[in-house]
Amino acid sequence: MEPQQETLYAERAPEPWWRNGIRARLKIAFPQGIEGSSPSHGTTHSMKTLWFRAKRYGYGWTPASWQGWLALLLYVIAVVATFRSIDVHSHSVSDTLIGFVPLWILYSFLLVLLCSLTGEKATWRRGK
Repeated sequence: MEPQQETLYAERAPEPWWRNGIRARLKIAFPQGIEGSSPSHGTTHSMKTLWFRAKRYGYGWTPASWQGWLALLLYVIAVVATFRSIDVHSHSVSDTLIGFVPLWILYSFLLVLLCSLTGEKATWRRGK
């Protein structure tokens, strides 16, 4: 009688990076929470206040605390200031758009990243 062959894989292989959410990767990288530990006090604390709440209808977020409103205000200021500074130096509408749109996409990506890290999970909602 041959001995039974044991499986070498005690755990499942890790999921690819595109299947895991940002939150899952952050929990692995920062088990104490997003804010981490305070070196002066030696205590750990996780972020308790949601900056952004999921919208009641549709997909996305809305500010839920003063930090969320401040982030949104800084986003609007950055977009307007970038547009005005590019528009002053451009010679045509196409020059303005070519200079502005990539930065606007970057600012928007950073805002969505901040919302996903500091807010509720965004799913399509129908008012429930």
